Amino acid sequence: MSNYNRTVLTGHLTSKPETKELPSGTTVTECDIAVNKSWKDKSGEWQEKVSFVPCKIWGERGPAIAERFDKGQHVLIEGEIEMDSWDDKETGKKRTKLSIIITKMLKLGRLGGGEPNEAPKSAPKKDDDVPF
Repeated sequence: MSNYNRTVLTGHLTSKPETKELPSGTTVTECDIAVNKSWKDKSGEWQEKVSFVPCKIWGERGPAIAERFDKGQHVLIEGEIEMDSWDDKETGKKRTKLSIIITKMLKLGRLGGGEPNEAPKSAPKKDDDVPF
């Protein structure tokens, strides 16, 4: 059986995406997405948990995303999960970190002129999509 690595998330950007150039000349754009989960507990009270998901965009698409997206913006991302691993210089222990390598990112927008942290009030606009 073959493997399949694809994820789709909606959430809010926790900061403006930042692009940097690596010594190899390759560019990488990084951002984090806050994904909220809400549920009612046994007593009927609403609970909420926020997961912060690190994301990367490799190559030419990254600067276009960094230019068009801002902190607080509601987005939909599609990508692949990747595990990074390294040796911690302070402790000497092996460290790992999961992140999403974004292949597609769409604005769900600040509709109705709302503040950046407000949830959208209607469907996303097609003209706000980043071309890939």
